[in-house]
Amino acid sequence: MRVFLNRTIVVVAIMAVIASTGASWARDSVEDLLTLGNQALVQQRYNKAAGYYEAIIERKPGHPDALMGLATAFEGEGQSEKAMELLHALTQSSPMYAPAYLLKGEIAEKQGQVAEAKGYYQQYIQHSQGQLPKSPRLLIKFRKWGLL
Repeated sequence: MRVFLNRTIVVVAIMAVIASTGASWARDSVEDLLTLGNQALVQQRYNKAAGYYEAIIERKPGHPDALMGLATAFEGEGQSEKAMELLHALTQSSPMYAPAYLLKGEIAEKQGQVAEAKGYYQQYIQHSQGQLPKSPRLLIKFRKWGLL
């Protein structure tokens, strides 16, 4: 009887651990979720990243970093229109959020809309407070297009 009881306690304890870790994202802080989302983006696990960003947006609607991450995940999945919708909403609610203009420019350029891309890149430069992108490719492009 005692062995059975001990095993039951162990099984219940294991089940509690499994249940508590299964939905751990529900208890994670916004910062933790943002870190997990960004890690998933780097790993090109776009659906997973989108889930983390959506969890943040449920808690804090309009969170700029979460909206940017979600737009990036959509773009990674090839859903450029959804990404642009989010980015337009983001630049309306947070017009000084420079990274959104950069991604808008990249999407527009990829779609062959060079004039629009240049406009978005100009807005990025205007709102970036002197912090230019680290990408040499973008810096060369900006100089070539006369944006710098």
